[in-house]
Amino acid sequence: MLRISFFYLASIFIVTRLILYFYLGIHNVQNISYTWQVLDLQLLKNDLLESLLLLHSQPPLWNLFIGLLLKTFDGDQPIFYYFFYVYHLTLTLIIIYLTNNIILKNNFNKLKVYLFIFIIFNPAIIYFESLNYYAHTIFFLSFLFFYNFYLYVISLKDKYIIICYIIILLKTLIWSAYHPVVMIIFYLFLFYAFPSIRKKKNFLIFFFILFFSFTWQIKNKIIYDSSLNSFLGFAFAMTVMPAANFPECGMGNIPNNLKNLEDKFVRENQNRLNLDFKHPSIYGEKSKKNSVAMINLSRECFNKTLSFIIQNPMSYIKVIIIEFLSTHGQLTIDLGNYLDRPAGWEFIKEITLKIDTNNHYKLARQLINFFFISFVYSYFFFKLINRQTPVLDKKFITILLLKYFYILNVGLFLSKYEATRFIYAEYVIFIFFFIYISSKNNSLFLKQSNSLA
Repeated sequence: MLRISFFYLASIFIVTRLILYFYLGIHNVQNISYTWQVLDLQLLKNDLLESLLLLHSQPPLWNLFIGLLLKTFDGDQPIFYYFFYVYHLTLTLIIIYLTNNIILKNNFNKLKVYLFIFIIFNPAIIYFESLNYYAHTIFFLSFLFFYNFYLYVISLKDKYIIICYIIILLKTLIWSAYHPVVMIIFYLFLFYAFPSIRKKKNFLIFFFILFFSFTWQIKNKIIYDSSLNSFLGFAFAMTVMPAANFPECGMGNIPNNLKNLEDKFVRENQNRLNLDFKHPSIYGEKSKKNSVAMINLSRECFNKTLSFIIQNPMSYIKVIIIEFLSTHGQLTIDLGNYLDRPAGWEFIKEITLKIDTNNHYKLARQLINFFFISFVYSYFFFKLINRQTPVLDKKFITILLLKYFYILNVGLFLSKYEATRFIYAEYVIFIFFFIYISSKNNSLFLKQSNSLA
């Protein structure tokens, strides 16, 4: 039964992606180094370890992954990009398989059809599959986290919680938006909600994995005397623009006096730890946002932004409210105007721009998205307060909402204009919404809850 049903779903998915690739031409064409998050490709290929040691603008795992792929494929070759596209499609296929696995463990109604339509034909998923970026990997890890948490709730086997810890660890080492505090909050919730977690062995495993999640921050503190990544100040400054004007803090800007700032840092730290602070990964044109100059500049941008917010709280609140409403008016992403577009995305852009030129259609689209997302929130909050909701469902939904609103708030308060990308990281909430409404009992844990009663 599992193989037959998954075979049909996989076939539909593969045929859909073949049509998108060969008929509409939608696929990944951006050079892998087009984002600030990836170091110079030659450095990753030929000097990977030292480049990662000196990396301070991002956690190291994504650059390690790219570096190993560059070594495997002998550089930035076309096969490298084919691999990346197939890699992303494989992640989506695994999500479909695991979702189908959940369905086969429960009693589901005909609404499950809409669940798979939502996954297979979703523009946001198609979009991020076609970007050479870590967003789709993060989305996959988020789904994998909740799948293993689901397995833990129905079995109470410790191995699934250990996998959840490892997934959070991977996310903290890929993307700085996920702070190790996420793991701490998760453990504290488990400690309260599941008595079996209180074993000494479980705490030692948690503490060991938690320590590893702090390693790159500890490394930055030792080398640069700053545990924060040097993107933070620039991302934070974006939240007050255009209300405030900090041109030197723009995410895409490289200051004109970059070399002077770099030389100043080198002079002040030249005898520190016997490290080469003129290494091309942190000094010169190849360093991009990982330049040592960005460490102090980021700190200045952070302080300027904080000072502006303190002096102009209402302006800041207004900006955040507008961004919140704008974000929730885009169920997926702003398909026509988003900064990065895969090949073939001009087709989608033309459709959305034609709609957006008519303010009535644009408003209608945004309102539909806003009310749908609001309905998803309301549905889960109602299940939390409803006494008839099985207790295990309440525990599962609590974590679902905590992780979602954590990343949403990080996006709103620390990285304006990209909050939709942050929502995609925990897009799994919408998948589980369809899973819940497809369940005949609106529960994933009714049997287990009845056995506890």
